[in-house]
Amino acid sequence: MSKPVLPFRKPGFKPSSFKAAVRPIADSESAPGVYNVDLPADWTIGIVPHGGYLTSLIMATAMEYMTTVQSKYDQPDPIAVHLEFPNRSAIGPAKITVKPVKLGRSISLLYVCLSQAKDNIIGFISMSNIEKENGENLRATGYGTYGGKVPDRVKDCQEFDMGGAIDEFRAAPGKLIYSYPEGGPMGGVAPGMRQHWVRWGRRADTGERFDLSSLGFVSDMFVPLAETHPDYENQGLGWYPTVNLNLEIKKRPPPGGWEWLFVEVRSELIKNGRLDLRVVIREEGGDIVAIGGQVALILSMQRNIGKPAKL
Repeated sequence: MSKPVLPFRKPGFKPSSFKAAVRPIADSESAPGVYNVDLPADWTIGIVPHGGYLTSLIMATAMEYMTTVQSKYDQPDPIAVHLEFPNRSAIGPAKITVKPVKLGRSISLLYVCLSQAKDNIIGFISMSNIEKENGENLRATGYGTYGGKVPDRVKDCQEFDMGGAIDEFRAAPGKLIYSYPEGGPMGGVAPGMRQHWVRWGRRADTGERFDLSSLGFVSDMFVPLAETHPDYENQGLGWYPTVNLNLEIKKRPPPGGWEWLFVEVRSELIKNGRLDLRVVIREEGGDIVAIGGQVALILSMQRNIGKPAKL
């Protein structure tokens, strides 16, 4: 594989903070709900902006829309996200369009689209006010952690800093500091399953904590499951583009945000280069913060850095 010098590796490159990377600017020449955004070179896998980062960007834009254009509804919180990724995105300018499908008293549904000549991402986000929700609270058993408990971040885990990038092609993973349970490689507690604690690292902004919009990135940022699977045969670098992504948010962060979040990700079956992912995100007390899922593909990194092709 040829190894071009990617933008985030060039001398003098300045990494961007999460807040800057997900900041939408209302397009003054368009109707309300159209935003200009810039996709930075350091929130990428290869030359393609990372799917979890793009999810966070779209979530942040939906939140901006509901707190400005539709502020009278008092629904600042995304509670359910569904996104499809028909075309890959590129570093540089893009537009995000937000349109109301239904504006309701307790829940509103928004259509969202990120475009760069083509519609790269389309989907829907349900918005509400989590603090005003009420109804039944029942503890289900379907999302227990592997081993029955969340590993103690201090006693049972070892902190790991990727130093800005996992390798010469993957910049986005270096935005986080990871703390892995002792045992399997990179938090691999079983084939097709991974656990880790995460917080923002110096390449994102050490002063930041996780907010609701950052859950999109957190839900999709982990060492690929296939790469530590005992039967994985591909020795080259992989690219794992998202086909679609879902995220349900259960609660708001405490004032100031979450410093650490615990993530468990698992795949039931990786077949024909296509994998399912189920993600559970918990806060330090063990409560579930969000539950996610996605379908992704296993491709070679050459498909990423080469000429764009249909997936």
